[in-house]
Amino acid sequence: PVAPVHRWHAMRSVRIGLTTLATLPVLSLAHPFRSTFVPSLKGCLPTRALDLPSCLAFAPPPIRTSCAGCSRHRETGYPFVVLRQTRQSMSGGSATAEDGPDEVLRYWMGDEFVQGNYEAMKMDEYQKNRMKIWYGGGAELDKEIADKFSDLIRAASGAKLSSGEWATPKGVLARIILFDQLSRNAFRKKKEAFAYDEEAMQLSRGLFNNNLTKGLPTYAVCFVGMPLMHSEDLQDHYLAEAGVADRRDDKGIQAFLKHLKEHSEVLERFGRYPHRNSLYGRETTEEEQEFLSGPDCPGWAKSQLVTDD
Repeated sequence: PVAPVHRWHAMRSVRIGLTTLATLPVLSLAHPFRSTFVPSLKGCLPTRALDLPSCLAFAPPPIRTSCAGCSRHRETGYPFVVLRQTRQSMSGGSATAEDGPDEVLRYWMGDEFVQGNYEAMKMDEYQKNRMKIWYGGGAELDKEIADKFSDLIRAASGAKLSSGEWATPKGVLARIILFDQLSRNAFRKKKEAFAYDEEAMQLSRGLFNNNLTKGLPTYAVCFVGMPLMHSEDLQDHYLAEAGVADRRDDKGIQAFLKHLKEHSEVLERFGRYPHRNSLYGRETTEEEQEFLSGPDCPGWAKSQLVTDD
């Protein structure tokens, strides 16, 4: 099967025989979502799912399709749709408010997560590849994320997302990733990097308090807990710890708890995150300045020092 990397709409639907269909090089693009579409006055409407393997080892029987607004039915041949691309793929364009959460989840969590292949997420290769994005950082990655997701982050904050999928646990996870992770890359060193923290924290609290993380794999649960780790309220840290308590034996959760402890220790020492003082217009104490400029200051604090006005 071919990964769905494009969004498409039908220009027209036609009926062709299996022999011709087998020779078309664009077959895999013609059915990226295993569905066929018919045009109508109201736009492209999905009809019955088309279960046609790209290898053409077998094909379904002819199926009945019709266009909304007319009574014409075509019952011969195999369904095929001539397509036009309506927006750029994720490799070259930005996600929009019309996109569903899978665009975000595929970029951040990988195809394995979107496809539900959670066993693959336990493999070293998956973790190695993801860590490059999660913690590798760099100006090039920041620019890529800014280009792809800046508009979507702002749209999500403005409640302008059109798909109901954003309200599901996975959709909430995608919004958390937008507000708490991608925002830090897209707006690094700027105040906007932290502008969506409260929204992310509210979403995280909701998932944990309502026990909605049980069906999520380990790394997804870690990202649910991240906004609470970033909170300056230790009560949120306690909630994050409690939310992953039943997975303490997992290595990924153990790494998360270690990271959480580092954050908690800073709050216990200063009562706040010193690297955010300029963000909130707070005066930095001498002790905090020594911490920020000293060797004991963790990389996650130094990387998020705000430098804009």
